[in-house]
Amino acid sequence: MIATWDARSPGGVVVGHADVVGTKKSWVVAGVAAAVALTSFGCGSSSSSSDAGQRPSSEMVEFDAGTSIGEGFVVPDETTMLLPPVPSGPLADENVPWTAHLLSEDPVVTFNALAEQATDLGFELFKIGDDPCYSAPVLEELTELPASWSLGAPLPPNVAVQSIDCTATGAREVAGVTQTLFIQSTRDYAAEIGARSSVTFDPVGAVYPANVGGLALTPSEVLAPDAPVDTGPPAVGAGEPLAPTTGGPLTLVEGSRLVTPIDEVFCQSGIFAVLDVTGDPGEVFGAYVDQVAEWAEAYGSPPKATSLELLGRRVDHTSTHIVENAEVHIAMVTGTNGEPTRMLVNSCGG
Repeated sequence: MIATWDARSPGGVVVGHADVVGTKKSWVVAGVAAAVALTSFGCGSSSSSSDAGQRPSSEMVEFDAGTSIGEGFVVPDETTMLLPPVPSGPLADENVPWTAHLLSEDPVVTFNALAEQATDLGFELFKIGDDPCYSAPVLEELTELPASWSLGAPLPPNVAVQSIDCTATGAREVAGVTQTLFIQSTRDYAAEIGARSSVTFDPVGAVYPANVGGLALTPSEVLAPDAPVDTGPPAVGAGEPLAPTTGGPLTLVEGSRLVTPIDEVFCQSGIFAVLDVTGDPGEVFGAYVDQVAEWAEAYGSPPKATSLELLGRRVDHTSTHIVENAEVHIAMVTGTNGEPTRMLVNSCGG
């Protein structure tokens, strides 16, 4: 992976492929660190002039099952897409890798459905270990594990599941070009925010690996616990912090509202938040960029904001370093044909 920033995509926080071609445990550790596949994008001014946004009504619009994701993928049953795909790689030309972020209750069911779609679309898929999904036990119950149990093996039925992490890579040839794919689905059962899944597509295979693990993918047989999901957004008002627990300084901007519960990822100032833009898109995006600029001012790294067209939608985005080895990223996708304009706010510190 080339300078990408995401632990629920290959590699974690600013690491390369060599760091992820290891055990399933490395994926679990990476999966705690961050939550979005974005990169340090291009150059440009520190504000956006986007003015073509769709103004959502008071009712929240869902990208539910059957909604087109891109490249033939659709949102699986009992799953919603949090926002249309956002860039997840260098923007040097039209061949921009993208990531779609999904929310469901069962990470394994969603993962298997996405993998089946990928196979039908001509991708050859690969996994690490015997099962592409890894169940981590609740730490207090480690003593209940038999001596014969090894990392990556299914958990005994009497041991509670702390988290599940599923991963697969894939590739297909189209007109002599290798296109690559990364599918991930995770859920931490300590929270009730549900399973976060993602599909990352690289049209020219320049950023994401074609084969991590080397084993042909088979459907996961891991059984996910039957646990409740709370998808209701918290009551955060304009000017209130988006990451009160992990300490990030970003606050909710007037003209935007949370779509789902905030995922305060386990890192300094860590946050993964999806917002509806209900006000003027350019003004709202610019206000967030201004917050990022103030945050980054002490580190001499002003945010860079640019825009592009991705899968028929305008995407405005900004990114910057807030401290050494820590970044903040914001992407706003302007809706079309009645879709809401949605924004992804993500940061993770050292």
